[in-house]
Amino acid sequence: STHCISSAASDVYKRQINGNSNSKLSGQFSVQFGSFRNLNKAKIAIANMKKKYINLLSNINLEIFSYKNNDDLIYHRVWTLPMKKKNALKLCNQFKLIDIVCILQPK
Repeated sequence: STHCISSAASDVYKRQINGNSNSKLSGQFSVQFGSFRNLNKAKIAIANMKKKYINLLSNINLEIFSYKNNDDLIYHRVWTLPMKKKNALKLCNQFKLIDIVCILQPK
C-alpha cells in the first residue's frame, strides 16, 4: 500500500545503495512513511505531506532512500533523517492518531 509523505525541508535528499544496508547500532531510528517503486510518486508524496502536515513536520527532514532488493527490484523509501528512538516513537504515534501508517527503521 502507498502512504503519503512529506518533508519540511526545502530539499529532498536521495541516497542510493545496492543490496541490504549494514546499519550501525547507533540507537538512532528513522520513521518510514512509505515505500514506492516509482521515484516520482515518492517525490509527489513528500510534497503533498509537506503541505498537509506542516505542523507535525515543521522541524523534521525527510529523504528518499533508494535501494535494490535481492530480486533486483528498486524501491524508494520515504523516511525521516535518523533521530533518537523516543523522538521517532513520538512522531510516529502522532501520525498514527490521524490514521497515517508509519514504522520505525533502525539506523
